Amino acid sequence: MAFDALSTATHPCVRLNSRRRMRQRSSVRTNRRIHISRAMLTPEKAHEEALKRIEKAKETHRLDLTGLGLRAIPNETYDLVNLVEFQASNNTLYELSEDIRNLTKLERLGLAGNRLRKLPSSIGALTSLRGLWLHGNCLKVLPDELCACASLRNLAVAGNRLRELPSEMSALTNLEELSAPGNQLRRLPDLGAMPLLREIDLHGNLIEDLPEDVRGLRALETLSLQGNRL
Repeated sequence: MAFDALSTATHPCVRLNSRRRMRQRSSVRTNRRIHISRAMLTPEKAHEEALKRIEKAKETHRLDLTGLGLRAIPNETYDLVNLVEFQASNNTLYELSEDIRNLTKLERLGLAGNRLRKLPSSIGALTSLRGLWLHGNCLKVLPDELCACASLRNLAVAGNRLRELPSEMSALTNLEELSAPGNQLRRLPDLGAMPLLREIDLHGNLIEDLPEDVRGLRALETLSLQGNRL
């Protein structure tokens, strides 16, 4: 499908969204402050601080390990079976343990700004997950099991090395926002069976055409495609 068939001039469902760019710039400024504070913690101090926060999370069911400079998530984290929110962005994580399957009540998972190269297949056990933030990692592929996260509403994978999205993406029927700019995507899976999808950001990829079923996305409000090969 040619790009002009879905341009803002001819497709009433589409408008380009500049507010997203503003949020991204704000995020960059925040990340710079986080990097500065991270340098103040030795690995021992970072682990000690993480354990303190894990202990507190047993009562709050929310755990924030953002910006501690962690190379690995402490094993004690996976014992927090009632955890609802887990933020571990802006560390130096290379992998996520298969034990993430224990956190079945998790609704929000933030892992942006790390060095993740892959996700465990057990991510599919997080059937309560509503938001997953993975932007700014080194992911080349997303596991097919991710499509078992039927409650997912927001998926952010910008700035990775993804060449494709899972073929069964349409199984995520509750997805409302898909953000995947700045990857190496050449094509998209079928998306037409996603009735709630209202915002898609795919700018800065290598996409040459769009699946025909994109026209069937009745809830679509924003489609960002600039910087592709359409």
